[in-house]
Amino acid sequence: MSPYMDKRRELGIWLKVLLAKYGIRQTQIASKLGITRQYVCQICGGKSPLAPEHFKTIYDMLLEMQAAESDLKRFVQLHIDSKVMIPYMVGADLADIEITLLRKFRQLPPRHKDQVIIYIETLAESCRKEEE
Repeated sequence: MSPYMDKRRELGIWLKVLLAKYGIRQTQIASKLGITRQYVCQICGGKSPLAPEHFKTIYDMLLEMQAAESDLKRFVQLHIDSKVMIPYMVGADLADIEITLLRKFRQLPPRHKDQVIIYIETLAESCRKEEE
């Protein structure tokens, strides 16, 4: 099993734990998301991905249930980890710092992502000029 699939499974297991901990039934999730309970079960089993819009709805439901901040942070991190599959798709190995950078970047709102890209481009251009 690929690391990507392992993370998807870990996310599903954590989601199942959160649902039980905060008294949310899979049928409630299914109804709110407009999907079948069986599909929710597949997500909890790591067999199906958790779509971003579904993640947001579940996150909001957990907030309404006053989920602990640490539980929410782990849910967010596992969701991000389950989506970061670039190195597995291209067969490349990323250093830990590159993976951390990618994870943090994915958490940023769009306007901050633009700022980061501009900064990196400016920094790269500066490095090129220094090398010349």
